[in-house]
Amino acid sequence: MTRTDEIRPTEADPQFTTSVGHRRVVAGGALLTGAMTVSGAGNYALNALLARWLTPEEFGDASLIVTLLLVVTALAGCLQLVAARYGSAALARSDPDATMAIRQRLTRTAWTMGGVLALAIALGADGLAAGFKVADPTALVIFGLSLPLFLAQAVDRGILQGRMAFGRLAGSFLVEMVVRVAMSCALVAAGWGPVGVSAGLFASLLASLIVARALVRPTRPGPGSHRTPGLAQAAGATTVLLIAQITISHGDLLLVKQRFDAAEAGTYAVVALLGRAVHLGSWSIVTAVFPVGARTGVEAATTRRLVRAGVALLAGGGAIATVGFWTLGRPVVGLLFSDAYAGAGSLLGPYVLATSLLAVANFLAMVDLAAGRHRRGHLMLGAAVVQTLLVSWSGSLETVVWVQAITMSLLVVAMAAHSAAHHEPVRDHQAQNLSEDSVARSSTRWPA
Repeated sequence: MTRTDEIRPTEADPQFTTSVGHRRVVAGGALLTGAMTVSGAGNYALNALLARWLTPEEFGDASLIVTLLLVVTALAGCLQLVAARYGSAALARSDPDATMAIRQRLTRTAWTMGGVLALAIALGADGLAAGFKVADPTALVIFGLSLPLFLAQAVDRGILQGRMAFGRLAGSFLVEMVVRVAMSCALVAAGWGPVGVSAGLFASLLASLIVARALVRPTRPGPGSHRTPGLAQAAGATTVLLIAQITISHGDLLLVKQRFDAAEAGTYAVVALLGRAVHLGSWSIVTAVFPVGARTGVEAATTRRLVRAGVALLAGGGAIATVGFWTLGRPVVGLLFSDAYAGAGSLLGPYVLATSLLAVANFLAMVDLAAGRHRRGHLMLGAAVVQTLLVSWSGSLETVVWVQAITMSLLVVAMAAHSAAHHEPVRDHQAQNLSEDSVARSSTRWPA
């Protein structure tokens, strides 16, 4: 049965061989950006309230819970991107059964991995609480129970992304934000502290899973074999890149939480909260462009225009954010948070510079991943290792943020140098007279 939110393109895929495809992706990206901006604003408002309601030590614990969830996004992101890539390729050859087959397989994987993680965290909650200086291990147990929900919803979001159903995908983000803000505020106001934050997270992921599944409207795959050759290789390459991203984006906060005292960790949590806005905002652009890179039948010129537009948007937005936070960091912290976090103001400029550069590098690496190229992902992994070592040796918060700014600068320079030395033009699939069988093979081949 044909789904109303799926396009049935021909082999040449006219949706993307003209400027129509370009406008469609831009419009979808704008819609998704708007929804994610609203969602991000709600989550930032929640964190601003928590910073006022909780002590720096408690806020550090609450921020750790959210950071641990972001660390697990290496798994969730892998599931979502693989579902998006295979779903988009299956859509291009008008094979919805293949989409449902890959969804079924990935969903089983998500529940299995999530269950194992939940059990491990529950059994090791006391040790984790001691290692990260968390006052109440119950918050960690509830967080662990959230992980199966988090991974399962990632699969359905990937299916929506592959279909380029950006409106529905945006709706799942908004539902998650509304439930998280409402539940967390109510529970923290009732005196639950960081445990209430964990419970609010659990409720929001459950609601998002229910909504995403309803929007996908899954069906049982039809009879016949729906093999997915290359799935393990695709998942492996995606996982390597996402581990690098998560290590760069969130490893610093975990190291600071472990190595510095509770008050300094709370101050750094505010820096990370504000500074991550640039990087998180970039994901709407990545989400919109990624399915196009994964499709056959897309004009090379269309993909090049989208990549150039994405880099320009990220670089321009990052420059504005960096200048703004560098000059207005102290007033912003004073306006949004209490005087207990005054030290965060001087750290925001270099931290936002680092996240702005990461946003550009991440976008380029994800474009490569969609096309089956992995070299930029390997560069990011190397940068993640270097940054982790340097942050581990840093003796002050100022050194921590400057280490990241320098490392990300070198990463972007390395990517630019690589592009100049190894020019890899985007393949123009329309110029190839591919048969349906060759299209099916190309959708699952991941060249090194």
